[in-house]
Amino acid sequence: MGTSTVFTPAIDLLLRGAKRQARARAGPVKKAQPLECEDLAKVLHAVFPPGDTIGFADPVEMRTAFRSLIEYHTFCRFSDFCHLRAKHFELVKDDIVITFPTAKNDQLHKGQETCIAATPDSPLCPVRITKLYFKRFFLRFGREQGDESFVNFQLRHQTYRLVPIYNKTISRSSAVSDLRKLLAKHGISYNGVTDKSVKVTGVTETFAAGATETEVTHQGRWQTSFIALRYKHNSFAFKKSIALKVPTLKKKS
Repeated sequence: MGTSTVFTPAIDLLLRGAKRQARARAGPVKKAQPLECEDLAKVLHAVFPPGDTIGFADPVEMRTAFRSLIEYHTFCRFSDFCHLRAKHFELVKDDIVITFPTAKNDQLHKGQETCIAATPDSPLCPVRITKLYFKRFFLRFGREQGDESFVNFQLRHQTYRLVPIYNKTISRSSAVSDLRKLLAKHGISYNGVTDKSVKVTGVTETFAAGATETEVTHQGRWQTSFIALRYKHNSFAFKKSIALKVPTLKKKS
């Protein structure tokens, strides 16, 4: 078969059969459904309205919206986002460079950088929103500041208000629950929404905007373009573009 094993053929066959049965019992993998761009923009605009003032936004909603913003622009996993501390966000002129200290595809833990660019003409400029988030929760940019606070910090009730617990992060289930509550508040369906939904939206929309496979692979910090292509090929827009190329049947006159 082209592979080596330490087991006898009979035992190897039994193990393979057990693995197949386990996969069958687990059922099909549920794929994350992407959020519509308009829905994501609606939520971000409500939590971070235009301007440089913070207002009276709910801290949980701000944390949820900020996490979604970073996932959208950097294609990061929830687990990658959980490792981000304030010091990993560096102001570089008008933009921000984020250093992910660890990731699934960074097995040597060297750290991987991704840029989020300023779009001053847009009310949803990711740099403006990031600065507002840091200002609201007293976070400090850059390694020189040495701020070890997690940006995905927990919030705890204390004397009638929510107080950040900077040395602890929230769980995946809590993050998904917060996102679904925020979507429901704005009349948006959250069916199929998981911790990967915003990431899927970011990747597919970047492809739709004309980015190449190489560019998307770079932004996602992936080693090969295979992962980027998988997101592209799973998108409805790509599938429809192929379906439209299938000739419509015509009856001979």
